[in-house]
Amino acid sequence: MRISAFFIIGTLIVLLLPSCKNPSSKKIKEGEIQYSITYLESKLSSIPTNLLPNKMTLKFKGNKAYTEIDGFFGFFNISNITDYPKSVNWTFLKVYGNKYLYAGKREEIAPGFGGMTDIEIEYTDSTTDICGYECEQAIIHLPNSNEGPLKVFYTKELGLKHLNSSNPYREINGVMLEFYLTLSTLRMKLVAENVVEKQIPDKFFRRQGDFKRITKRQMEKLLDKLMEE
Repeated sequence: MRISAFFIIGTLIVLLLPSCKNPSSKKIKEGEIQYSITYLESKLSSIPTNLLPNKMTLKFKGNKAYTEIDGFFGFFNISNITDYPKSVNWTFLKVYGNKYLYAGKREEIAPGFGGMTDIEIEYTDSTTDICGYECEQAIIHLPNSNEGPLKVFYTKELGLKHLNSSNPYREINGVMLEFYLTLSTLRMKLVAENVVEKQIPDKFFRRQGDFKRITKRQMEKLLDKLMEE
């Protein structure tokens, strides 16, 4: 009976201790975030959006980030590399076997996301939990748009800086874990579903392969054309 009593007391103590499952107890400096993509339209021109990619991957290492959306029937891939201290902001587009590169400025919004420029951010006191991280809420207002305010969530618990330098949320000091993007005319909602601490090879933050340099406008025209087909 004494052993059983000690066992019960020990179990209760363990249950009452702070949980170690919450990854926010350690600020990750290197790893990967996987996002699910939900499309706000049911159809893109003649293509049902349920056939489009449903994942986005963000790999990070210090102040360097690699973001990729892949899977547009295998012929369309868009990725972005940012290295804030080195003023690197490269957008890569692979389409129909062709490879294009636009080298932007440090705090320039990447090609294709121009539909969300000049957003107005209203910070709130509301919080929620996403992937074990406490996230603060912000309300996004889109000037000159009939679309209502958008609720987004970001966390400061990952300890990363400048990850938003090439996206519409560059004024938010935190890592976006639930937010919206507009790629050309395609509106998306992204929600983090997994945050993993892992080693990321340096190759993801370097230019790989032979890419033809083009202007931002040329890349935007290519994206617009893809969205119309």
